[in-house]
Amino acid sequence: MWVPLVLVAFLQTGLASEEHEMSGGKSTAPCLPESQRSSLSRPKPSIEIVLARYGEDTSWALAPSKRHGAHIRIYNKGTEPVADDVRNAASVVALPNVGRESHTYLHHIVSNYDNLADWTVFSQADAPSFGYKGHREGGGHLVAGVTFDDYLTPRNDSAYFVYNQIVQLPSMHHSSRYSYFYETLLEDKGDVCPPSEHGWTPWWDLGWFVDFIADKVKKQEGMGALDFYRKYIDASKTERRSLEISYAQGARFALSRTVIQSQEKHVYERLLAELALNEDPWSGYYMEWMWADLFLGAGRAPCNAPTHGTAVSHPEMMEAVLRHFDLQTSSRSLSSGTSGISSGSISGGSTGISGGNIGRAYKYIVSDAQSQFLVPLQAIWAVAMLTAAMLFEGPTCA
Repeated sequence: MWVPLVLVAFLQTGLASEEHEMSGGKSTAPCLPESQRSSLSRPKPSIEIVLARYGEDTSWALAPSKRHGAHIRIYNKGTEPVADDVRNAASVVALPNVGRESHTYLHHIVSNYDNLADWTVFSQADAPSFGYKGHREGGGHLVAGVTFDDYLTPRNDSAYFVYNQIVQLPSMHHSSRYSYFYETLLEDKGDVCPPSEHGWTPWWDLGWFVDFIADKVKKQEGMGALDFYRKYIDASKTERRSLEISYAQGARFALSRTVIQSQEKHVYERLLAELALNEDPWSGYYMEWMWADLFLGAGRAPCNAPTHGTAVSHPEMMEAVLRHFDLQTSSRSLSSGTSGISSGSISGGSTGISGGNIGRAYKYIVSDAQSQFLVPLQAIWAVAMLTAAMLFEGPTCA
């Protein structure tokens, strides 16, 4: 579009000069409308990618950073060196291995508070890809229809969160976004939220994870989630008996400098001090749930959530995913043997549990001859058995 605008500006400049001479030197109207002139003169916003790394291959970030003119800053908490080609194109900062990715993000904000990029993308260092299947099994926390480039595009609303989970406190019940489980969904095109409450699974119980968090809180002398929210997240310090929070499982989001600086620096410094107390702190799990509310305001409800009530088990929730998928595809034949399901599989590990390291892929077999979607009876049994096997595999340190 800029080429025609330049030609128009050139022609209008010539006409303006003639009018100027004919009018005896009196000033005339500007060559371009104000809106066009301001858009041409507006500087391109600076963009930075902040990666929380613990041994991951970060070469994937080179291509999108080049496309968007973004600077890469890698915070390295492991002993595995960053590849030379990435190091030559990025800033690499060593940090102690504490606090998970939350500590990394807060360290960046505190250390660069007065010198932030116009737009900053915060991400774990694994390559972004669809869904989440568990530790080292693939899946990079993207909702269907969303790419990493979407995060690198500055938004008028000055923030970009793609919500894939809702947590209810204090129960820790979860509702998961259907498009986080399979890659093509007819009514969900990768927006910030699903179009309605029907884009979410039934509320389901985290089971053992509730005890896992309670044990961490006890051993590390921490506090409950609502108390943490009131102390660190909610500026009004409102007493709450319950709360529902929409969040981005995988802790990937993008913010403008204006949004970050809307909170005073000491807010981030207090959080950073809390996160630095342990390699795998209880507070790191809470932060993954609460990032959006910290930056955009406490008590928000950005997505239309299903009414909270009795929670089902994880296997029952996965059965609901199967039924929902069947309803979405029953009116059209499956093509290419996948019907949009990545490699014929469903992202079954996206359980909404902070930090990941759990879950297995729930496999679905598609006939390439008849393009029929087959769900073996064994799959239902596998769901139940795999749920029991979803034990925490150790902290993700980044």
